[in-house]
Amino acid sequence: MTEKKFIFVLPPEHVRHFGKTLQVLTKLGEEIYIELSNKTNGLSFRTANQSRSSYSCITFKREFFEEWPQDDIQREKIKCRISAKRCMSAVHAVLSSKLTRLELVFDDHKSNLSFILHCRYNIVKVHSCFYIDCEKLQARFDKQSYKNSVSIMSKTLQELTAHFPAKWDEITIRATKDQFIIKKCDEIVHDDDSVVYSMNFQVVCEPREFINYDIQYNSDITFCLREFKFLLGLADLLNLPMTLLFDSRGRPIIFCFDAEEFYFDGIFVFATIANREGETDPSFTASQPSINDISTMDEDDLVSYRQYTINTTGLNRGGKKRPAPSSSPLQTTTNLSDINNDHTSIINPKQR
Repeated sequence: MTEKKFIFVLPPEHVRHFGKTLQVLTKLGEEIYIELSNKTNGLSFRTANQSRSSYSCITFKREFFEEWPQDDIQREKIKCRISAKRCMSAVHAVLSSKLTRLELVFDDHKSNLSFILHCRYNIVKVHSCFYIDCEKLQARFDKQSYKNSVSIMSKTLQELTAHFPAKWDEITIRATKDQFIIKKCDEIVHDDDSVVYSMNFQVVCEPREFINYDIQYNSDITFCLREFKFLLGLADLLNLPMTLLFDSRGRPIIFCFDAEEFYFDGIFVFATIANREGETDPSFTASQPSINDISTMDEDDLVSYRQYTINTTGLNRGGKKRPAPSSSPLQTTTNLSDINNDHTSIINPKQR
């Protein structure tokens, strides 16, 4: 970027939406990647968690802002990242104050992003975050390749999962043409290496409770509950249709929404648990074609956020639950100067 300032101004009616969505991102990752997107003509905020098992992106369109920098910004580059921890104080101030105006000021000379809060009685507060120029953060997935798609109001989804305590590590979604089940299972490993699942809790829904319900493959997938709960925090603010895309184990589950009336959209990608070595996916019957035959499967590099091991070093003796590994096999690269399409490549390949 050349040495200049870029100023984005938000009207008071959009301040809370901006603060709430940014608050969700600060909980999902340690760094927030910011980019001016010429393709969508908007300002994008992205993050991925430390283990690179989840990816989130929210794009605020040009109409979301009351004032937008001059057209020459399209020839400039805004690609930077800020600390989510430093950003939290600014987000808290935005949500706790009654603002008449909010300004985002990118100062290229000082490498500084300022949140300028205009409050009542002409009180002005400034929160600043140092930023670092960086490459684009993207995730590799293909929404068109997914065989299962359901849409449901976000608050309905929140109500369905409200009974699941946040302290639980993960939840499982089992979808068939006739039922959609959200459940919690505990995995018990016995001394003879056998695995037993004990049912704790489940919620059963019928297709008529969904806006759209298109299940082509019976699916049984498990993913992290904690990050999913953060996503549902947006349901308190927005009651919009949420679309879920998923199919087999090991492929990521995608949650996306488009708040057209508020001029922003979001996409959240969470890794799911893959099969153990030698185990077949119970999601599919022998009469169904294998998902692995789909050519686009190799394009999905966001894989399970934990891998099971069958040797004794991965077992917890005495019939106890097998703990999740402390690290993920996923790796991330942000050197994507040769990638042109949004959401097409960050999270590195499947562990073989």
